[in-house]
Amino acid sequence: MKKHGEVLTASKEVDSMLDLLKSEFSQPDKIFLEPSCGDGNFLTAILTRKLKKAQDEETFFAALNSIYGIDLLKDNVIKARKRLAEIWRKQYKTVLKKEPEKCILNKTEEILTKNIIQGNFLELSDYRNLNIDVIIGNPPYQIVDGGGTGDSAKRNKNSL
Repeated sequence: MKKHGEVLTASKEVDSMLDLLKSEFSQPDKIFLEPSCGDGNFLTAILTRKLKKAQDEETFFAALNSIYGIDLLKDNVIKARKRLAEIWRKQYKTVLKKEPEKCILNKTEEILTKNIIQGNFLELSDYRNLNIDVIIGNPPYQIVDGGGTGDSAKRNKNSL
């Protein structure tokens, strides 16, 4: 925690935050970004909500392709990708009543490799050209005044 500022957000808080954004899940291709995704608590909850409306392969891919995450730690990125892939595969099988073929699983892996990456969000420019609809995560992200202990964190503690 101290070295990387890693704070995992519990499901209860994730769900509470996402409940405030219910209208954002009306379209499966709305783009979500989690700039400090950890092992994917927000990402998996977002994908689960998006897949509730998926009824065909195109919508399944639209939902997956619209989720982006960044984390400093490689092991978190790997775990987040695995969790997302498993949720996607299970829901695909349940809704479409068939196991995804190898080529479909390869496509999901390509999407997750492209969209869930290791890095420092504050230093990346790749995401500036995306039309991001929602940025969500475990605030505060700032490092300028103590990363959660400074004045900006105190001002924002009641924002949710």
